[in-house]
Amino acid sequence: MKAKKMFAGFIIVLMLVSLLATTPVSANEKKIKTNGNGGRTDIGAWFVTYNTSEMWANNFGHGFPIKYRTILPDGTYGIPDSYNTDVIDFQIAQLAEAQIDFILFDLTNGGLTEKIPYGWDGNQWIVETAQLTCERLKAWNESHDWKVKYAVGVGVYANLRKTLSIGEAAEYQSEAVLTKFYHAYGEDNYYQIDGKPLLILHDFGNESALTVPGGWNMYSASSSTDHDAGDQFTIRGSLSTPHEDTGYAWYTPMGGTVVTEESATVCPGQWNHANSMPNAYRENGKHYINDWKTILKSDITPDVVLISSFNDYNEDTAVFTADTSQCNPEWEEQWIDDTGNLNPSMYWEITKEGIATLRNKNKDSFADLKAVISKNTRSWFSEKSNSSGNSNSDFPFYPLLFGLIGTFVFILIVAVGIIIIAFRRMDKRSS
Repeated sequence: MKAKKMFAGFIIVLMLVSLLATTPVSANEKKIKTNGNGGRTDIGAWFVTYNTSEMWANNFGHGFPIKYRTILPDGTYGIPDSYNTDVIDFQIAQLAEAQIDFILFDLTNGGLTEKIPYGWDGNQWIVETAQLTCERLKAWNESHDWKVKYAVGVGVYANLRKTLSIGEAAEYQSEAVLTKFYHAYGEDNYYQIDGKPLLILHDFGNESALTVPGGWNMYSASSSTDHDAGDQFTIRGSLSTPHEDTGYAWYTPMGGTVVTEESATVCPGQWNHANSMPNAYRENGKHYINDWKTILKSDITPDVVLISSFNDYNEDTAVFTADTSQCNPEWEEQWIDDTGNLNPSMYWEITKEGIATLRNKNKDSFADLKAVISKNTRSWFSEKSNSSGNSNSDFPFYPLLFGLIGTFVFILIVAVGIIIIAFRRMDKRSS
């Protein structure tokens, strides 16, 4: 009797092991809590509010005009004026259709508070146009199911803060963001991480400790202010390029992006015109597609993917549809696809397909990759999709292999068990 119980226990343990082996391995659990639209990964995008005819006339003092012409609400191409509410509403609708969860305002050039002199006199209007965008986002979110939230990125680099410490500069700007953005347009419309509004401190890579979330505690302001305002935010550091400590970045270098558990950045290319050549060439879309592929093929599923950028045509990181036929290659890259033809919508199509492929991989309930591909001029991730429009990344190799092995082991155990029982019965009958 004892032998029978041991044998039965052994069979049960093996069956449990085999069943565990057949259970599909899901993506890693989300490490942060957000107020996005409920997907496994939230999608954000850097968003600028300094697009005007005046600014585009000399590319923000670089001495040459911006020749991009973006698609406008009426289907024509022109300059997307950041003061024009029709343009803002059109862009919000496009962001929502692409299933982007939040935009990240680029307010890294000052203008938020007079406590930081840099940019106060000349860049307040950029803050005002960001506030105008917040008004339109609030109206959109009140009447649409897909919400587009917003967050703010500010600078703490040496040229901005001058004699201020990093802590002082961050604290003063935190005070301004709380008043002018977080409390002003409905707190739930501001993108949040772990129950607090997100604030990005962009430092151009000069203070690497900011890349560690806990590093904020290293930077006190003063005994009177300290972190009173800053502590009300979820603080994250941003560098010019991503690395192992932070995926929040301004652009991705030629080597491509880095995927961390919390975040990863995708970027089509970048040219800030401080140099005679781009920091990252677009390579006819190859650079951007490879950034997306790095994320899609990674064993790590980031909680946030940040697109840099939606509409920064000044530093040539924009992905939103634009006519580049008049761009001078000496200072702007034309958008030419791998067939050698100008393609105004190529980067926006790659964006939408990249998002849909990731959401499909994550099995988000609202993922619809097939519909996205059907609206695009082509599939930009053709090797990732089958004829039904489903991502092959839904079936990663190793989980499938383990499942097949587990199934084989289970069948083998059952077969062995049946054979043993049959032999025992035969022994009983012969005795």
